[in-house]
Amino acid sequence: MRLTFPYTVSLLSDDQYRLSFRGYDVSVVEPTVGEALDAAQALLLEKIDERLKEGRTDIEPRALPGDSLFFFSVLLSVKVLLRRRCLEAGITTAELSRRMGLRPIEASRILDLAHATKIDTMERALYAVGLELDFSVRPREDWDETPYR
Repeated sequence: MRLTFPYTVSLLSDDQYRLSFRGYDVSVVEPTVGEALDAAQALLLEKIDERLKEGRTDIEPRALPGDSLFFFSVLLSVKVLLRRRCLEAGITTAELSRRMGLRPIEASRILDLAHATKIDTMERALYAVGLELDFSVRPREDWDETPYR
């Protein structure tokens, strides 16, 4: 399951677009929609990280019909879902490191949204908290050769 976040884009002038996410105090203004999406991702990750550190698990606003959706990468989605599961189950970083047989600093890196972690390590971490990684690959219905973001 990839995390999705509804957003709106407004044209402010001939060369300025404002992008904002529903449910988050994130708004950026950039010359192109692509640049706005790139800039907004980092801000959105910071806001999600803050919510998780506050112990909140309400991280994904409900999309409404007609919304534009921003998709996090598979790895970021898995990291956020792992962090949410740890919060819900009361699993600390120390407990995760014990369950995985790692040093606490290594478990801390796994939970760090900004740290790149191998997918096989993420699979082990999910297993340690009672989750299972499942994935699928399928043809995109809307494929138009647009570069991946």
